[in-house]
Amino acid sequence: MAKTFRHIVSDGLVFVNNNATESMYPYSWWITQEAAYTYPATAVILVYTEGGISGQSYYIDTDQNQHALPLDPWPAANVYISKQAVYDIAYADFIGTPTSLSEAKEQKVLQLITKMQEVRTGEVIFGANNFNTTYIAYSRLMEEKEYSDYLTDVPAGYYVNDIADTQVAFTYANLKILVGGIQKLYYECWLNYDIHYAAIQALATIPAVQAYVITTGWPTVPFTP
Repeated sequence: MAKTFRHIVSDGLVFVNNNATESMYPYSWWITQEAAYTYPATAVILVYTEGGISGQSYYIDTDQNQHALPLDPWPAANVYISKQAVYDIAYADFIGTPTSLSEAKEQKVLQLITKMQEVRTGEVIFGANNFNTTYIAYSRLMEEKEYSDYLTDVPAGYYVNDIADTQVAFTYANLKILVGGIQKLYYECWLNYDIHYAAIQALATIPAVQAYVITTGWPTVPFTP
C-alpha cells in the first residue's frame, strides 16, 4: 500500500497513511500541529504519494485542472507521513479534551475515584502477613466478624487467607484488629478524597483542572494500621 498524504481543502480534512490504516484529521486541528504547512491558493485537493512520479503527486485547482505539486517529490509530505502515529496520539488527546469546566471536573473526579480505589486495594499488614483489602475481601471479613460477634468468638479452626492464599489462623481479637485496619485505610482514603475533591471544585479553568495532581496525600500501602 502506498504511503500518502491528502488534503481535501473543500471538506477541511487531512488524510495520512504511513503504509498502514489511513488516518483522517480535521484540517483546523492538523494545522495546529504543522503551522508551517502551505498549499497553492487555488487548490481544492492535494494528493501526495511518497516517491511519487508525475500523475501521482498533484493538486486539483478550483477549475478542476490537475497540476504538479510545486516540488515532486514533496519533502514536507514525507515528514507528515512519517508522523502519522504522533498525530494519532495527539488527536486522541485532543478529542478527549473537555469542552466545559464542569466536564473537566467530572473527568478529574473520576480519576480521583480511580486513584482512591487503587490505594484502597493496596493491602493491609497484620503481623508478618499482608492481607487483601479489596471490597470483596473486606465484605467477607465483615460477615465473618458479625458471625463471630454473634458467637462471641471465631468459629473453631477459623483462618484468614493472606495475599498468597496462605491460611493464617486467627483469633477473635485478631479478626477485629484486621477489620479495623482495613476500615482505617478506607477512612483515611476518604479523608484525602475530600481534600482533593474540594480543591478540584475550587478551580476556575479547564487547564487548571487538567493539571491538578491527585496523587498526593494518600496512605502508604501496604498499609500498617
